[in-house]
Amino acid sequence: MRQPTTIVAYRLLVGVLAIFYAAFHAAPAFAQNSRSFVSGLGADTNSCGLASPCRTFARAISQTKAGGEVTVLDSAGYGSATITQSIAIISPGGVEASITAPSGQSAITIAAPSTADITLRGLTLFGGGVGANGIALNSGAGGSLSIIGCVVKDFSGNGGAIQPSAGTLAVLISDSYALHNGGGGVDIAPTSLASVQFSINQATANDNVNGIYLDASASSGRVTGVISGSHVDDNSNNGITAAGKPGFFNIYVHVKDSYTTRNVGSGVSAQNTGTAVGFFSGAGILLNDVYSISNGIDVANSGSSIFTFGNNVFSSTSGASPQGATLR
Repeated sequence: MRQPTTIVAYRLLVGVLAIFYAAFHAAPAFAQNSRSFVSGLGADTNSCGLASPCRTFARAISQTKAGGEVTVLDSAGYGSATITQSIAIISPGGVEASITAPSGQSAITIAAPSTADITLRGLTLFGGGVGANGIALNSGAGGSLSIIGCVVKDFSGNGGAIQPSAGTLAVLISDSYALHNGGGGVDIAPTSLASVQFSINQATANDNVNGIYLDASASSGRVTGVISGSHVDDNSNNGITAAGKPGFFNIYVHVKDSYTTRNVGSGVSAQNTGTAVGFFSGAGILLNDVYSISNGIDVANSGSSIFTFGNNVFSSTSGASPQGATLR
């Protein structure tokens, strides 16, 4: 039996209204959070709020406002991530938030603007012998990078590859471990016009190729900072290296209250990468209460200056005698 025209028209109208209703009442896009959360039980389709956490750091970062925070709720692996804004990624005590880097990639890549302030706290980064770098910053950068209470191990490259190309970057590394990496445990090497001001406190760099490698030779800026209360041991090349270029120190490092032992190369090495040498040329290192012993060479100085002041312990030196107080 054929339906009346009015019934067909009514049904079409109801269908159209239903479509419009669904369109206007669809779930809205998630607004960005000031604080986002991740959990091993979360899902990346969630809003990343406390009641609906995300599963990965990458998703949580994308849902967080610049200057916001990503907080870890429980122990799990949260995937590699790229940071392009000011942000803090925080794993509280008693929670292991880990990242296992894919082959040839870094666990955390930082490509943030010059005003960005970035904090990484309580993270465990694994390279498995194939991941490139634990933390890689290799773009124009200023602002600050704070690495607190982190473990970075088994990367084919550097544990921390901090290589800005512009601006002045403030770097804090505290209470952290760089273990068994194929490059430097910490590698700070600005390029172009960049400068770095660093503080490395209560850190351990063990069983890397180089423990802490500081290189200002490729930059027209400066690298300055302090290494304190740290252990740099059992590395297959040098423990602490500062490399600068001819001219008044473009790298100056104060090492205090620290140990550098059993490194195959030098415990402490000051290097001038050019041919011009002399007082205040190349790298400058000040040693204070430093225990550097049982290395291939405890203190090595090549066309640069090493100043020693009191209570240092080392037995072998190479190159020009360190400037300043008598070795002991």
